[in-house]
Amino acid sequence: MRLINWDDHQEHFLDFGEEVYTASISINYDFDSEWLRYSYSSLTTPNSLYDYNLITKEKKLLKQQEVIGPFKSGDYEAKRLYAPSRDGKKVPISLVY
Repeated sequence: MRLINWDDHQEHFLDFGEEVYTASISINYDFDSEWLRYSYSSLTTPNSLYDYNLITKEKKLLKQQEVIGPFKSGDYEAKRLYAPSRDGKKVPISLVY
């Protein structure tokens, strides 16, 4: 996710630390806030809601979906691979192990 400062146009990317994930911006009704709210999930991380400080780059986990049973995200790894198709296009493959 690319973040650009309105005033000085400096930019940085929000690093999610995984190859395969889904992230989206969530609602924040305070337009003058220095906090960005976003949701995040991956093949190894349950649905999570974060606040991210645009000034200090601090991340705060607000809520994470509970997984029933013995689950530890660190026990798994996800990779993104690509397989060539007959027409030369690369087909994405998500692998969890």
